[in-house]
Amino acid sequence: MLRNNVDEWSNNFSKEYPDVIRGDWNWKTNPYQITRYWEDRVKESKNNDAIYTLGMRGIHDSGMPGYKSNMVRP
Repeated sequence: MLRNNVDEWSNNFSKEYPDVIRGDWNWKTNPYQITRYWEDRVKESKNNDAIYTLGMRGIHDSGMPGYKSNMVRP
């Protein structure tokens, strides 16, 4: 499993990117850093024969804050 939850985000991001402001674990407000973080995980595992599924979990497996519906997405 690649890093996909708020604890891994909080505990690892600043160690890996010491000069970058992390931002929230929230796709609505921080898609650039989250995408960058996932892309780097895929690069690290490039020699693995793997299929990646994409998902985000909130604190204690709660729902993620975000858009109320697809109709309000930009």
